[in-house]
Amino acid sequence: MNVLLKVYLYLYFVFLWQDVIAARKNTGNNLTGYELLYEETISPNKEYGEQDKDAVYYTVNVYRNSNNNIIVNATSNSVFLMSLITNINIMKNY
Repeated sequence: MNVLLKVYLYLYFVFLWQDVIAARKNTGNNLTGYELLYEETISPNKEYGEQDKDAVYYTVNVYRNSNNNIIVNATSNSVFLMSLITNINIMKNY
């Protein structure tokens, strides 16, 4: 029973790790026809790091197309934050 449990746990973590790698390779949506509405990049630790390569950057981009579909794309150079892409459909033109 103990060996079977170890095999199941091993397979679970292998498949979980494959999902993480696949999500990292996902480059996002095709933004053809979308207009960039807002872009902001911040670094919470830039002044505390010794070198610029140690700084962590978070970037948020907001795009809109002619059908009022909004895409919010959050990225970072940190290995601890995976890219996040959210699609929002709105009914009213702003």
